[in-house]
Amino acid sequence: MSTFPKRRNIGERGLKTDGGDEQITKNPNTKEKVNGRDLYFGAAYKNEFMQPMPFFWTSDGNSVNTLIGHYRGGVAFLIAGGPSFKDLDKTRLARCWSLGLNNSPKTFRPDAWISVDDPSRFLRSVWLDPKIMKFQAASMAGKRLWDTQNNQPLGLVPRDCPNVYYFKRNSKFHEKRWLQEDSLNWGNAEDFGGGRTVMLPAIKVMYLLGFRTIYLVGVDLDMSATRTYHFDEKRDKGAVKCNNNTYKRMNQEYFPKLRPEFEKAGLDVFNCNSDSKLTAFDYVPYEEALDHALYYPGDMENESTFGLYDKPEKKFKEYEERVAAEKAQKDTKEEQEECQQVVN
Repeated sequence: MSTFPKRRNIGERGLKTDGGDEQITKNPNTKEKVNGRDLYFGAAYKNEFMQPMPFFWTSDGNSVNTLIGHYRGGVAFLIAGGPSFKDLDKTRLARCWSLGLNNSPKTFRPDAWISVDDPSRFLRSVWLDPKIMKFQAASMAGKRLWDTQNNQPLGLVPRDCPNVYYFKRNSKFHEKRWLQEDSLNWGNAEDFGGGRTVMLPAIKVMYLLGFRTIYLVGVDLDMSATRTYHFDEKRDKGAVKCNNNTYKRMNQEYFPKLRPEFEKAGLDVFNCNSDSKLTAFDYVPYEEALDHALYYPGDMENESTFGLYDKPEKKFKEYEERVAAEKAQKDTKEEQEECQQVVN
C-alpha cells in the first residue's frame, strides 16, 4: 500500500483565476503570454508590500510594481454606492485620498476608482478623466465603453483611456492567503457558493498601494427597490435579491474571516455609517475619520510659505537658537518661582 499522501483535488486548493484576465499578460502584438498561469494555480509571497510579484499592468502588458507601497502608511476613504453617502458633507473629504466603486463618482470625484464588471456600465467621464487613477479587471481591457452623455456606444475601450491599471481576479475566497495572492479575489464563483463583490478587490488594491487605515463610507449593505444608490439607478427584484445575498455573505463570512488577517498585517478598516448592516468592522464617526486623515497634512489653509526659500542651514540654525532661547527663558522663570517659594 502506498505511503504517499492522497493528492488533493486541484479545484479545492486552487485559486481559480478568472480566465479572461490573463489576456492583459499577453503581448498585444505577438499574442505571446508574458506571465500566464493555469487557471487553478497562483503564487503567494509573504512580504509587507509583495514587491517581487506583479499585481498591476498597463494597457501594453507592462507590469507596474512601482505602485506597490506607493502610499505607504496612508489613511484613505473607500466610497461605495450606498444612499447614506448622499447625506455626508463632502467639503473636507475632498482633501483626503479616496477610492470610488463603480458609479459612485457620479456624486463625488475620487482620486482613484475600481470596477470588475463590464466597462460599458460605468461613466464616460471617469474613463476619460486623466486625474482619476483607474483599476479594472484585465479581461475588460478590450471591451467597448458606453457614452453616458449621448446614450450610445463611445467607440473606445479601456485600453484607449488614460491612467488605467489592470489586475487579475480569482473567484475562490480563502482568507488565509487573501492578502498574499498574486490575483485579487472578489468572492466565490457559483461552483464555490457564489457571492462576488467589487469591495473585496477595492480593499486589496488599497492595501497593495500601501494604505494601512481605510474608512468606509456609503457601505450600507441594505438594498430595496426604492433604496438603491446615492446616484440615480434602478434595480429589479432579482438584482435586489442577488445584492442582498452577497451583502449577507460579506457580513457573515468574508469580512469576519478577513478581519484577523487584516489586523495581523497592520491594516485597520472602519465603517463610518452607524446604521450600516456591515458590522464586521468597528464604527468610527465620519467627522473623526476626517480628523484622522487630515491630521497628517495639517492646516493646509493657514500654513506659511514665508521664508521657505531661505537657505536650509539658516532656517535650522534660527530654529535651534529660538528653541534654546525659549528653554533658557523657561529655566529662568522656574528658578525665580523656586526662589519666591523659599522666601515665602
